[in-house]
Amino acid sequence: MSIQDLDVHNAPAPGFDETLDELQHRLRSLDEHCLTSLEQGLGAMVAGDFTVTAAPVTEPIHTHSDNPQIRGLIDLFNAMLARSQATLVAYEQLRQDLAEALGDLSCLPELYVRLSSLEEHCLTDLDEGLQAMVDGDLTRAAAPVTRPLIPEPDQRLGQLGELFNLMLARSRTALHSYDTMREELRVALGDRSCLDELRASLASLHRHCLRDLDEGLEAVATGTSLTRRAVPATKPLEPAEGGDLGELGEVFNRMLARTQSSLAHYDELRRTAFTGLRAPMPDRG
Repeated sequence: MSIQDLDVHNAPAPGFDETLDELQHRLRSLDEHCLTSLEQGLGAMVAGDFTVTAAPVTEPIHTHSDNPQIRGLIDLFNAMLARSQATLVAYEQLRQDLAEALGDLSCLPELYVRLSSLEEHCLTDLDEGLQAMVDGDLTRAAAPVTRPLIPEPDQRLGQLGELFNLMLARSRTALHSYDTMREELRVALGDRSCLDELRASLASLHRHCLRDLDEGLEAVATGTSLTRRAVPATKPLEPAEGGDLGELGEVFNRMLARTQSSLAHYDELRRTAFTGLRAPMPDRG
């Protein structure tokens, strides 16, 4: 016998058990409330909407029937109802957990897109920029591209969405710090870092030009020698093709130019003094 066969609007036939009427009402309630709510909730969940609740409404049947077949139907209904209500409780727990993690309206699709963008652009640009910096290339900019997740009005974003936004904020800060540091180094050292060349040139300037000038001037001052030459050995720094040399490189080149000018003056002074000492003394007779 189906639910449709039970017509409560007709007068009960002789021997009709009123428990059947109650059973019909409970079955209809189970279908229209619990099962329908579960179906709608699961459908909304699949679509990413975790706001559709499903609460058990139908009550079990406690009425006793003398008919053993009807008692069996009641027991079967109550068992089916218990399973349905357990399913509703499990659904509701799952819905709440998903809403807590992914937001009232699931951020999962957008989260995947944002994570892919973060990996493909921001983190990749930062990694490649740092590697280029190690190789001396200070021209590789890295700008934040990925946008944060923004929930709909009056909707929760969810823990994973909030965690992503925090991670993104740290990544954007790192990108900004990298680009600030890169630009400062580029201004100081040039598009192609002159640091290694600057270190070598400073060492050369110290070992050759400045030492020769110092020792030559000391020899002249003490009168021990006028033959000590001071030859400019250090060469100026050259910028990379199509690039800037950088402020430190320019400062070094100006300092080198002054040093070489001093070397030239010293050598002229030395030669003049040496020539004067070798000239014949004038005849006083």
